[in-house]
Amino acid sequence: MENENKSKKGKKSELYFYIILGATLVLFFSLFLPVRVQGESMENTLLNGDLLLMKRNWLVSEYVQDDIVVAAKDSFHNGECIIKRIIAVEGQIVDIDNETGLVYVDGIALDEPYALTPTYEKGELGFPITVAENCYFVLGDNREESLDSRYSQIGQVHKDEIQGKIIWLIAPGIGDDRFDFKRIGTVN
Repeated sequence: MENENKSKKGKKSELYFYIILGATLVLFFSLFLPVRVQGESMENTLLNGDLLLMKRNWLVSEYVQDDIVVAAKDSFHNGECIIKRIIAVEGQIVDIDNETGLVYVDGIALDEPYALTPTYEKGELGFPITVAENCYFVLGDNREESLDSRYSQIGQVHKDEIQGKIIWLIAPGIGDDRFDFKRIGTVN
């Protein structure tokens, strides 16, 4: 009889554990989402295959310049997600000097230590561009390999197209001798 009671208590404890675990996972994934980098457009900040943690859109009160965001544009591969850096927010004026490779926001050249290459390619759009209301101008850090707001396929990203903000590198991508655990941590 005593063993039977211990067995029932053990099963009850196990059930509680799984209920708590399930509730914790549901809560976690409603707040955060793991995403994987596909491609080279954000090198050297983010590398192909990196596993990231995204803070969901409804938790972010405001997106600002330099935030790395995940967006889904219907005009890009039927809504496939992209990961880019916000360069300018609504009302700001963006200009690109393709001779010097500098990006200007409101007439001031950006200090972009994260950019892998200068921005020599202006893309398809005419500059300067004023960022529309409720929109963001985004660029990849690897300007030579990035399809971003310089091209009509992406264009400016509306706030409703943003899925969330990248906050953490969970695991580095594998390949090209880049599996570097020292990169794990916050993403800037």
